[in-house]
Amino acid sequence: MHSFSKGWTPPNDFQRPSWTADAIFNDDLNWGRWQNGIDVDGMVLALVSETEEVVRRRLEEIPTGTDYYGLIHADLRLANLLVDEESTAIIDFDDCGFGWFLFDLATALSFLEEREDVQDLIKSWLVGYRKVAQIPAGSDLIIPTLIMLRRIQLIGWLGYQQKHLEFARRIGHKFTSDSLELAKDYLNRFG
Repeated sequence: MHSFSKGWTPPNDFQRPSWTADAIFNDDLNWGRWQNGIDVDGMVLALVSETEEVVRRRLEEIPTGTDYYGLIHADLRLANLLVDEESTAIIDFDDCGFGWFLFDLATALSFLEEREDVQDLIKSWLVGYRKVAQIPAGSDLIIPTLIMLRRIQLIGWLGYQQKHLEFARRIGHKFTSDSLELAKDYLNRFG
C-alpha cells in the first residue's frame, strides 16, 4: 500500500483526512477527545497532557517528505486483515488518509501496546516491511512517538464509544490505567 501511495498522484478533488497531531489531539476526526476518556482526571489528566506536549514536539521533528508521509490505511489492525492460506486482504478503509507511513505500524499495535512482547511485534513488522520497502532513517525514535499518539487517540475513542460498544465499556478503565504506565515510560525516555 505504501509503495502504491509513494508513486500515486491523487486527483485534484481527492480528499481524505490527515492523521496529524493537531487533527488527533483537537479531535478534528471525531474519534473523541482523550480528555473525555474513561477515568481521565487528576493525575491522569496532568500526565497525559504532558505526554501530549512531548508527542507534539517530537512529531514536529519528523519529516513529511514522500519517504515518510503519504496515503495510509490508518487502522491496520488484525481485525482489518482477512487471511486465507497464502493470501491476505485488507479491509475497512474508512479511516484512510494522509499520515506518516509508520503510523500504520502504530495502528497495527492498537490495544496491544502494553504487551511484554511489543518490541518483538515491532521487530517482526519491520522485518516484513523491509522485504518490500525501506524503513525511514531514525525509525527507532519515530515509532514510539507514533505509538503514543495512537494510544492517546484510543483513550478518546474508548470514551466516545462507551454508549455504543460493549468492548469499549469492558476495557475502558484498564486501558486508561495501562496508558498511564505507558505514558510514564514514554516521558522517562523522551520527556
